[in-house]
Amino acid sequence: YLLKLKIMTRFIVKTIFFLLFTTSLIAQKKENRHRAFYIDNFNSILGSYNSETELLKYCKDHNFNALIIYDLNKVNKSTPLADKNTNKVLANFISRAKKEFGIVEVGASGENGSFFINVIHKYNQSRNSSYEKFDVYNLEYEYWKENDSAPKGYYCEEYLKPNGIPCTREGTFAYFMESLNIMKLLASESKHKIKTEAYVGTFKENETEKLIKYVDRLLIHAYVQSPQSAYHFVKKRLNYLASINAKTNVSILFSAENKFMGKYFEKNLPETAEAEFIKEMEKNDPEISKKLSCNGFIYYTYSYFKKSHSYYSYLKSQKGTNIDD
Repeated sequence: YLLKLKIMTRFIVKTIFFLLFTTSLIAQKKENRHRAFYIDNFNSILGSYNSETELLKYCKDHNFNALIIYDLNKVNKSTPLADKNTNKVLANFISRAKKEFGIVEVGASGENGSFFINVIHKYNQSRNSSYEKFDVYNLEYEYWKENDSAPKGYYCEEYLKPNGIPCTREGTFAYFMESLNIMKLLASESKHKIKTEAYVGTFKENETEKLIKYVDRLLIHAYVQSPQSAYHFVKKRLNYLASINAKTNVSILFSAENKFMGKYFEKNLPETAEAEFIKEMEKNDPEISKKLSCNGFIYYTYSYFKKSHSYYSYLKSQKGTNIDD
């Protein structure tokens, strides 16, 4: 009897230890998850203490730990960002985000290499404190959109033709890769650690190895209406990456626009969306998490999400309503 009791006690102790260890790992994984907001309309936020505080408090309240800032070209026109005498307002914002609101990465979004050379990198070089610097260079150039790169399209007229590059898929992809190469070179010469990342839509299999050559993180858009369908939307692209044993970090990009997941976020939290995506992914391909580092989520955008999620807050405030069940 005593022997059986010892064996059972040992088994129970081991089981409890295993459960505690597993729970700890899961909690740690969630805690370390990269969750970023694309910040739109930034030129109307920067410089207003109340608007900045509202944004940063919202990020903290919803457990966002990273920002990707749009509209820096507009900010630069009114407040030259390469000039340390005029860029203090941006430096103060980035510093507050990191010191007071738990933001661990602030990214600058741009659509060509020259913008990073002439504006973003010079801004970083002009600031002494790491708290004031950008930590991520984010490229947003949608080379896969045929109309934009075709003759008379925006990319064709703005970037390709002036540089003698053909207005074709091959030409626009080459321009995209040149920008990534520039960003990687800038990051490599910086004493302050800088990650490079790119937002991508529908890339081809033969583009995959080239894509991961210059980025630390790929942001793959899943512009659909639910987290479950999001996995199936990105599955082919995840498999492209897994097939070449890509070590690049992968983040899934959800859109809170009304035609995509705006309705979903009226009744659900980001944590729910992420859990449902991961559950669907592991159900369909349990090996994928071993092949890829796919543990980050990006939300497009701050204003879209806030608008959708305000309905969630309204429902929560109604007595007797429990929308989390």
